[in-house]
Amino acid sequence: EPASVGPQAAAPQEGVRLQVGAYGDRSGAAPQIERLEDLGFEVEVLDEDGLVKLVVGPFVGAALDDARIVLDGAGIDSFAR
Repeated sequence: EPASVGPQAAAPQEGVRLQVGAYGDRSGAAPQIERLEDLGFEVEVLDEDGLVKLVVGPFVGAALDDARIVLDGAGIDSFAR
């Protein structure tokens, strides 16, 4: 075992997750999932409130700003959740 662990190991940062779409079904979400993956995002698909919601992240610090810049540049709306 390592003699000391950094503060990150003791209290990992959650980061911010961004919702980047909500669809009636998975087939409707598929093109957006593919588009996000092409942009380099790992997409989490959530079934909530009868909708298929797409979430990327979590992002911490500058990575959050970078993610928003990429999404905005691609014309993809996002919000923190």
